[in-house]
Amino acid sequence: PPVSIPTDPLLLMYSVAAHDQQLAPVAVQLIDGNGDIVEDDVTITMTTIPATGSENYTGLLCTGTRIYSEAGYRYWNGSSTDRFACQTSVQYPMGYRQNSSSNGEVYFYRTLHTLATTVNRKYQFTAEYNGSTLTVESTAYRVFHEASMVHIVSTSLGNSIAINTPFNFTLQTQYEDPPSSGNYTQLTEGPHSQLHIDCYVHYRFKLILKGRDSGGNFHRIIESNVTLAGADVIENAKFDLMIRKRAMMGEAIFTDIRILDDMQDVQLNFTQTMAVFPWERRPFSYTEQWYDGPISKSKLLDTINTVDSPAVAVSHAFNVTASLMTELRMDVTDTD
Repeated sequence: PPVSIPTDPLLLMYSVAAHDQQLAPVAVQLIDGNGDIVEDDVTITMTTIPATGSENYTGLLCTGTRIYSEAGYRYWNGSSTDRFACQTSVQYPMGYRQNSSSNGEVYFYRTLHTLATTVNRKYQFTAEYNGSTLTVESTAYRVFHEASMVHIVSTSLGNSIAINTPFNFTLQTQYEDPPSSGNYTQLTEGPHSQLHIDCYVHYRFKLILKGRDSGGNFHRIIESNVTLAGADVIENAKFDLMIRKRAMMGEAIFTDIRILDDMQDVQLNFTQTMAVFPWERRPFSYTEQWYDGPISKSKLLDTINTVDSPAVAVSHAFNVTASLMTELRMDVTDTD
């Protein structure tokens, strides 16, 4: 880790949220009394300790077990331990290296912690060599709170609005403190205080080309009965219209959302994702419920009926009404 913990969340590589992997490895070398690198079969143990003072840290220290398939599992997703080994310390032998040109280095990477910390921590590395116990400590890092949910704080939208009329929403990234307490607080520091929050028309108004896996992950929007508009609307890789805001100190404000279709009971989804991996929800939760679409025979075209995920906030239902034309005028200018 760097000499001091960066204050800008965008620069945090080792100080990450609980259950997120550190973005860079820690490399350790064993040097003998002559200054030569030791490449013998020596095991190095990594533990996490308070940087200053004391803290009874009850979380676990985890490292990825699939070292050669890192790209597919860069972040914790709450699955089984075949992807992560979690315990109070991590041991790697000297022969456990990233590649053959590691120069005697042992890499501790894809590392994460399962709980946030109240004080800064540091790594302690220990090795037994020639009858001596050798110890070295890293500089300090921090384990921040992780996002527990995204929450709609306020909106200017009522139960009905005219087509193409702007409205706004304010959302917060919140964390549960303490865990399992049911008490949620705005998250104002750490990487998860600057997550992406994406606004979409609710999935039940769309026909979706599903993926081929058993989980029904969808890939493309085939059609939508409701059109999202506004100054910041973009089209994503799934051909879906969205408005993306990056939260600042756990808050995102959408100021120009508009709907261009006459429709009843419209709803919006606000989905919270990682900035560095915008397809990965935070918290990691996918609970969409599918039903077969009206034109589907192959069961590839479906619609998502409900979304019940703490990473997705769903707005109240509202009606979008068309403006009625009451008069038609033609201005005539007298010309020679």
